[in-house]
Amino acid sequence: MAIAEVLTIGNEILDGRVTDTNRVYLGKKLTELGFEVRHAQSVDDNLERVVQALELAASRSELVVCTGGLGPTGDDLTSEAVAKFLNCPWESNPQAEAFLVKLFVERKRDLSESQLKQAKLPTLCKMISNPVGTAPGFFFQGDYQGKELTLCFFPGIPKEMQPMFEGILKLGVLKEGTSLRKYTWSTLFTSEGALQEKLKKIEQDILPLRIGFRTHLPENHISLMGNVESKEDDQKWIEARSKLNAVLAPLSYHMGTERNYEEMLLENLIKAKARVLFVESCTAGLVSHLLSQVSGASEVLWGSQVCYANEEKFVWGVDPEIIKAHGAVSAECADAMARSGLTRLQQDSSEGLRFRFCVSTTGIAGPTGGTPEKPVGTMYTAIAVENLSTSEVKVTTQKVEAPTFLDRKLFSSTLPRRL
Repeated sequence: MAIAEVLTIGNEILDGRVTDTNRVYLGKKLTELGFEVRHAQSVDDNLERVVQALELAASRSELVVCTGGLGPTGDDLTSEAVAKFLNCPWESNPQAEAFLVKLFVERKRDLSESQLKQAKLPTLCKMISNPVGTAPGFFFQGDYQGKELTLCFFPGIPKEMQPMFEGILKLGVLKEGTSLRKYTWSTLFTSEGALQEKLKKIEQDILPLRIGFRTHLPENHISLMGNVESKEDDQKWIEARSKLNAVLAPLSYHMGTERNYEEMLLENLIKAKARVLFVESCTAGLVSHLLSQVSGASEVLWGSQVCYANEEKFVWGVDPEIIKAHGAVSAECADAMARSGLTRLQQDSSEGLRFRFCVSTTGIAGPTGGTPEKPVGTMYTAIAVENLSTSEVKVTTQKVEAPTFLDRKLFSSTLPRRL
């Protein structure tokens, strides 16, 4: 089994100036390749401590992928530290130097001594070209203290690191690491604790296969993972997947690979040739924002309107008598918001549409504003649907009573999750 480790280098990661998104990206990619990512380290820009981190990583992993510390400044010490770790010279690499010279000529910039420092690489390493920035990466493959070891080094900037990582895959530097197999059930608004209770007995029966959870509100992704290297292993895998499927299939919106709900929703709306408008009160644009984070949302998302104050609801077309009689947080108000929105959406004359949807939300997000009749967490949502093939319009309204811990801050914190 090939064990992989991720090492991120930089003061800015440890003092909180930068969020370490490289670890997330590399962990996912390496797992997809079949490596088992057991360890991760972060270390500051200190030559001796980088060497120590490499020594620890090499003692327990076959593949170590490192980011950071390859730039032109005085605190970029990774390349020098690797040379010390490998006990080899740290010299200007002709390929790296030619890369920098060509790049700076093309950009009509002077190549300073500081910039040229980036061409110095450990002599036992080969260069990795950087299609975006100035810092070349490099890698080592060979024997280290009696075992085969692969080390890969990339700049810490994600927009540089990610295409460089994809580049070494094309070169075949990283081959599939293990016979690791993975199958995922994606669920929505399920309790991690309740799922664990359902799967607790199965978890013992399927060893050495294991169950992993990834929770990111409002989603729970449950994965079956393990090495499958023989016919006996394959049979055990089939039996384990069947046991989990009996519990999880009824709760899942997708099975097999890991998918998030917004992607699945957008994919289905595109297939249905639908256009969507959101009219949001308590969610204040959050629902439309979540959908807009998915590539291709422009094919579906027509617009979004935040109608927070009652006066804005009146402007949007809600009859003041509805709010007077039932309140802004009511099925009647949600219904009126969705119907008014659908009227606006009917201005869309795009060819080939089959459905128009208007989704409205109104409620009490909290933490204040609740009453005994309408406590915090009370919400009404309505969907007005026009079937363009039949000219039928249907409005469905639903009341939702969310637990008080599901406040807007929890959902707002999920927004950058896929950026």
